[in-house]
Amino acid sequence: MICERLGIQAGAVVPTFHRTGNMGAATLPLQFTLAREQGRLHPGTKTAVFGLASGASGGVMLINW
Repeated sequence: MICERLGIQAGAVVPTFHRTGNMGAATLPLQFTLAREQGRLHPGTKTAVFGLASGASGGVMLINW
């Protein structure tokens, strides 16, 4: 639903929840590792890191890898 609302193609996301469940703070490093292993992350790749927390809080960080 978040991808749809933000206009992000689902293929641009590296999903992990279906394999690992909620891993909290370890999820983002795991997603970077998987993206690198899949050949999707190279020096100069622009990424957006989106994290949700309990309640209505969240955060976005843009990273130029």
